[in-house]
Amino acid sequence: MSAKENQPQFSGLLSILISVGFSSALAIAITEATSEDEKIPLFIKEDKTPVIFMTKMDSKVDDKICLPLEGTVWDKGDTNRPKIPNDTHPNCRCFYIDAITGQDLGQF
Repeated sequence: MSAKENQPQFSGLLSILISVGFSSALAIAITEATSEDEKIPLFIKEDKTPVIFMTKMDSKVDDKICLPLEGTVWDKGDTNRPKIPNDTHPNCRCFYIDAITGQDLGQF
């Protein structure tokens, strides 16, 4: 088996996180912490726009409000989706990324 064949193949949320610059170790930790990546293909199939709630992953992240939301997948049009910062807290630095393209969508 060649070295190329031994390289891990990433899919779903994991590949998106790696493509936007997360280390594979951090991306794996985020992905394993949730099963949210399973929602992405379902949302696409239902013609919804999946977005992923992201934190800055540092010591300033609010561990009661934002940390539990890290990596959660929402439909962009879902009225129950946490609006940043209105539904989080003042000075929140969290943001959404497009689950398909990995584009940083900012706060909304």
